[in-house]
Amino acid sequence: MTRASAAARRYARRIWPTMLLYIVILLGSLWALKSQGLADGVRYVIAVLPALPLVGVITFVAQSMSAEDDEFQRVLWAESMLWGTAVTMAATTVWGFLEVAGAPHVPLYWIFPFFTGTTVVALLLLREKYR
Repeated sequence: MTRASAAARRYARRIWPTMLLYIVILLGSLWALKSQGLADGVRYVIAVLPALPLVGVITFVAQSMSAEDDEFQRVLWAESMLWGTAVTMAATTVWGFLEVAGAPHVPLYWIFPFFTGTTVVALLLLREKYR
């Protein structure tokens, strides 16, 4: 097993606290949104708060990819993200048409975790392919 690059270590140091912050904000916002006395503007601000750490995650991924010295690792991540994007776009498009036919609605906030999951699966498959 190879040692993680400096970019990968920096990414890990950033991602885990950010994901912990996401969980805390998500739980807090879900609790706050149950409150009936909040004005719509306040509710919208509270509803957006959990998305902010996820935007940070997207930024960290981009920074990590551009800081990666190993060209193969950069290409591996880029290809994984392309596969993740393709699968996510295909799945959400198909599901959108299924919703027109009566399938249950899936909230848009599930797209990010779905994309992340498909990207990780693609990364694992590609690592195995190029091993």
